[in-house]
Amino acid sequence: MSATGWVGNFEVGAYGTDYTTRAILARRGLGANVPDESLYYYCRTDGEGRPLTGTRHYRLSFPAGALPPCAHEGFWSLTMYDENMFMVPNELRRYAVGDRSDHLALSSDGSLDLYLRATASPHHEPNWLPAPSGPFAVVLRVYLPTWPLHSLEAALSQEAALSQEAALSQEAAPSREAWPPTIEALP
Repeated sequence: MSATGWVGNFEVGAYGTDYTTRAILARRGLGANVPDESLYYYCRTDGEGRPLTGTRHYRLSFPAGALPPCAHEGFWSLTMYDENMFMVPNELRRYAVGDRSDHLALSSDGSLDLYLRATASPHHEPNWLPAPSGPFAVVLRVYLPTWPLHSLEAALSQEAALSQEAALSQEAAPSREAWPPTIEALP
């Protein structure tokens, strides 16, 4: 787990002869792409290490230029799940947000704030991902990533990001502070 609470498995989809892992993933998630095609991050805690719950309000902030790095043909999404890993029923029928969501509103500086909470806020509804009233988790998926995030340690290491400059075809690498994003509990 990273200091920001995110967990990533960067061998998913590349099983080789690890039939046990392949079977577990087939039972839970029907399969997965190889890391060069998609990366999956999972989070159940806020930036303070407390479990995520719909009784609190949260903000997930992506600084300008630090959205999840994917190729033009790729995309990213953030999906909300309840404590049993089922999607959360809500009046908007909004189960995920991402770069293909036409309702998202960027801040004037180009940053993106997503709000994770059980009730809508009139000022933030375009960027609201409805949460259940109890415990929840979110999964951030990056399809066709443009910089190597195959280990959280490499993603957090400035040296690793700089050594991979050739892989950064369309996007600049987010800074250590920007990736992975921290889910911040709001007052």
